[in-house]
Amino acid sequence: MVLAHRLSPFDPSGWDYVHLSGLLQRHGSTLQISYTLEYRHGLDLLWPEPAEPAERRDGLWQSTCLELFVGSRSSSAYWELNLCPSGHWNWYRLQSYRSELSPADLNVAPLRTQKHHLTNQTVSRQIELSVNLPQELLEADSLQAGLCAVLQKDDGSISYWANHHGGTEADFHRRDDWLLLS
Repeated sequence: MVLAHRLSPFDPSGWDYVHLSGLLQRHGSTLQISYTLEYRHGLDLLWPEPAEPAERRDGLWQSTCLELFVGSRSSSAYWELNLCPSGHWNWYRLQSYRSELSPADLNVAPLRTQKHHLTNQTVSRQIELSVNLPQELLEADSLQAGLCAVLQKDDGSISYWANHHGGTEADFHRRDDWLLLS
């Protein structure tokens, strides 16, 4: 199953000429995710440089961060992946909506490749990552997934991007906004 979706900002003001899309593919026990970001040259987007080594860190969602949420339709439990462009990451399991957050096992850092292309007018960035699904999700009948991102400008302003925003505030944990994966 392949899901491709354009992400939109919760509040579009100040984010003209920014396009963000996500592609999600399942290959057996692995989810492969690709995010493509294009924006007008001159936008002061905070984009951290790659770090060596990339580490597991908390609080990545407080700045530029790509995110994935995935869960079984038949269970309230779900997983959240946070990936900073620096390569720092975290993988959490939640028992139910925003509750009982705990670090989940992930043996390999999720970032696979990162590319960027600059012209006089545009910046194009692509990040590819992958994550092995936990056994609990491998045994599920059908999965839901939410492709999301937090983008921050150098001035500190933050924008929340998702495949759908159905609530009165940006909330990536709303499973009604997720896509059916399988």
